[in-house]
Amino acid sequence: MRVGGVAALLALCAASARFIVWPADDEPGRADAVVVLAGGAGERLREGQRLVERGVAPVLVLSHGTDCNAHSGHEVICFTPQPDRTQGEARAASRIAERRGWRTLVVVTSTYHVSRTRMLFERCFDGEVRAVGARPDSPGGLPSARNLTREWLGFGHAFLVERGC
Repeated sequence: MRVGGVAALLALCAASARFIVWPADDEPGRADAVVVLAGGAGERLREGQRLVERGVAPVLVLSHGTDCNAHSGHEVICFTPQPDRTQGEARAASRIAERRGWRTLVVVTSTYHVSRTRMLFERCFDGEVRAVGARPDSPGGLPSARNLTREWLGFGHAFLVERGC
């Protein structure tokens, strides 16, 4: 039994490393919009602004944006998702994209959230989704135990409960 427990723990650690701690980032390339999840402040907003200023997209879309008028030099769209979680953000951003005729979105979130974000946006958006991670402002840029737990619970919810958009 101990060997099985150790093997399960090692598998969980490996999966956490691959999908949460060091997930595969997409190259942003050119896009119609940069969407920043929970984009009111912090590393996600800084990365989204950097991408727009670099010319990746002409529009910055902020979920929970606190001051849409403070981002001069480019178009900014702010929205509040319903429900107030990643799936709600994917639904709302996809509706905005559909109304605007967008075919490519770069979605910025914290690194630990990239894999689940990509999955949820691909379920909701008919176009191309590129997920880009912003390193957390935590020591070493690593996710906290709380964020690791939330991600695993979120994956479980997405796989077992809400499998669609």
